Amino acid sequence: CINFAVALEMIHTYSLIHDDLPCMDNDDMRRGNPSCHIKFGEDIALLAGDTLLTESFKIAANAPVDNDKKIRAIQVLSSMAGLHGMIGGQVMDLSFEKKKPTLKELHAMYVKKTGCLISAAAQIGAIIGGGNEEEIEIAINYALNVGLAFQIIDDIFVYFFPQKTFLLHSSCKLAQIPFFHHLQPNKPVFSMHRNLH
Repeated sequence: CINFAVALEMIHTYSLIHDDLPCMDNDDMRRGNPSCHIKFGEDIALLAGDTLLTESFKIAANAPVDNDKKIRAIQVLSSMAGLHGMIGGQVMDLSFEKKKPTLKELHAMYVKKTGCLISAAAQIGAIIGGGNEEEIEIAINYALNVGLAFQIIDDIFVYFFPQKTFLLHSSCKLAQIPFFHHLQPNKPVFSMHRNLH
């Protein structure tokens, strides 16, 4: 359903606007252009993010789908974007500026900060498409592992090429460096992720 696709992208965009703010990652550039707060000011950037988040749920609520599916999809959207998902991952990321994370903590941050929003997209598609519980679980696991892989690749680019601008972009912070400290020859850093817990 296009409504949920639009709502997800609005949440993603709000998260990038807020992520770039001086109190967060303090990034001046986003995808080769000045960040929202650089171009329009911190106050407008903050309000723009707030508006995108709020309006995203109105658009989702107006989706022309069965009410039971819609309610479940909105629950997934709010959960994966909130405290136990993307925002929770961002809180962990900020806390790692003051302490070195363990491998378990780093894994949890990757899954929440990036994997959960991708998981929301996969779950919602499966729910609205009429998938059964097994199919929805498969979609969840697929999406969480895509998110995990994305975040690792993103951090590798930023770690080795901090002055370059890539499509995969984030700030090089302490949270990303320990990934390399955990590398050992012929030993996987992370196993496949199979659930949200």
